[in-house]
Amino acid sequence: MFCTHCAAQNVSAGPTCVACGSALRDASAPTAGRASAGGDATHTAGPGPGGRQTRRRRPTGRVGRWVRRAVLILPVVTALGTAGTVAGLYRSDQAALAASYEAGEAALAAGRPGEAAAAFAAAAGYRDADTRREEILAPHRSTVDGAALALAAGRPDEAITLLVPAVAAVPEDAEAALLLDQARAAREADLRRRAEAGEATGDWLAVERALAQLAADHPEDLALATRLRDVQRTRVPLLFARDEALYLGTPDGVDERLVTDAVPVAWPAWSPDRSRVAFLSPGEDRFAADLYVVGVDGSGLARLAGQVLRSRQPVWSPDGGRIAFTSVAGFDTTGASFEGTISVRVVDLASGRETDLTGAMTPYAASASWSPTGDRIAIVSRQSSPAAGGLDLLDAEVLTVRLADGATTNLTRGRLPDAWRLSWSPVDERILVQTRLDGDAYNNDITAIYELDGTSGALATIEQVSEAAGLPTWSPDGQRYAYAIGQHRVRVSAPAPGAAPGAAPGAGEIEVEFASALSDGLTWSPDGGVLLAVSGEPWQPSYLLPLDGPAALVPVAVPFTVGGADGGDPQWGARNPAPIVSPGAGAAPAVGT
Repeated sequence: MFCTHCAAQNVSAGPTCVACGSALRDASAPTAGRASAGGDATHTAGPGPGGRQTRRRRPTGRVGRWVRRAVLILPVVTALGTAGTVAGLYRSDQAALAASYEAGEAALAAGRPGEAAAAFAAAAGYRDADTRREEILAPHRSTVDGAALALAAGRPDEAITLLVPAVAAVPEDAEAALLLDQARAAREADLRRRAEAGEATGDWLAVERALAQLAADHPEDLALATRLRDVQRTRVPLLFARDEALYLGTPDGVDERLVTDAVPVAWPAWSPDRSRVAFLSPGEDRFAADLYVVGVDGSGLARLAGQVLRSRQPVWSPDGGRIAFTSVAGFDTTGASFEGTISVRVVDLASGRETDLTGAMTPYAASASWSPTGDRIAIVSRQSSPAAGGLDLLDAEVLTVRLADGATTNLTRGRLPDAWRLSWSPVDERILVQTRLDGDAYNNDITAIYELDGTSGALATIEQVSEAAGLPTWSPDGQRYAYAIGQHRVRVSAPAPGAAPGAAPGAGEIEVEFASALSDGLTWSPDGGVLLAVSGEPWQPSYLLPLDGPAALVPVAVPFTVGGADGGDPQWGARNPAPIVSPGAGAAPAVGT
């Protein structure tokens, strides 16, 4: 039955509408009024004013039919409008999901996995967005889980190494960020314990490493930086040989410690991280020695090579994995003919494999010096001919040899015929060249220092004097170098960073006069703030020269074997220093870096 009030259809007859409760009337029942000719009908509405019955007309006929139709159609129209609105919202929602999905693909292609994962999360339910997000986050979660295990096992450095890139890639992962904070706190506590233990036992290298890591993690802590600097200048040991044994000792002569005397020791050289020492062990052969390596605590003594030229120090690669040396394996060292080749060779510490870099390319190659990246070695190459008691060395060239394929580049092309020794900057392409007249090791009254670009070969004169100038020694940061002039002067130059060959030195250039004789051996403190000028006589003092304050010389006694084929000047910092801090030090890199 149809309700005339709300237009609801009632399926069964009843007195009231099930939808609105209004009274229903059977269409077959007689009406209270009759239809008029005009199509209208009347019905009694009840007593009116004065007790009279009032009659109200309702539309019938054509008008009534339109009214009833409107009442029937209105809910349908409303429903259609609602459906249209829902369809519009659906289309808008789908467009937003598609845009998030596309943003995720773009971020993934640009190498921003964290951003991509967030975009795919915003597109959840659209295409394969959920699967894509899981594929991105699975390796991240594996890395974070591995870091958590490392931290639980007491390896905070390993955890930090894993977490720094993970947090940078997915910065939304609050759990990983919290774990990184916990790992850093654990490492700090561990480093402070190591520093205290090292101070108690006199292991100043361990103290330096712990303080350097702490200082890197807290660059704002000036007290910590000062403490590290003091340790590097006063407690970190020198490396030297005396009476054919290897020693460590602080610059003031305190805390001296024997490293090894198992074999004769000469020409010791620090590894870049100062955890190991390479040295020559001379024997009966007046030209040749054996090459050894040993841990700083005296452990792991191992012979690496034989037939090493006895008067040349071994040179570590910047990564500490290889050592270059001058070899006489192809030369007659008995003195019967003085024929053959003297070459530069490299030995790999992990495999023990020895490689001849120069071979038959040149009869005489020496003074190996590594590029900062370790991909090339600069050498002095000469032609030679046998002479009474030795070799007659002819004009020199400075070459670079690329280790990957042995390709050579002639940097001097006849411009430095007296080149003798080389020192490549630890940070850029500058190579300092020491010359000696006619290449004669005993005729060093006329000498000079030049700067040579390791790529272009551009050449500039640094020093030309009528007395011996020693081979310059670079500071650890590569911004300064120092060299001896004669036996009583030392010059420290401070070229501007990145300056081209021949550019004017910086304002920090100084020259210092010494009362006693010096060797040409100079060595820098590990922080580069102090220079040690080494005595040329065993009974004379060496001197510490601070470079960041008044140039007040401090005499020190360093009891080492001076000069000769079995000597070797002390070393304080490494010639090719490696960073002391471990990966993951300091703050996490910014997202996207």
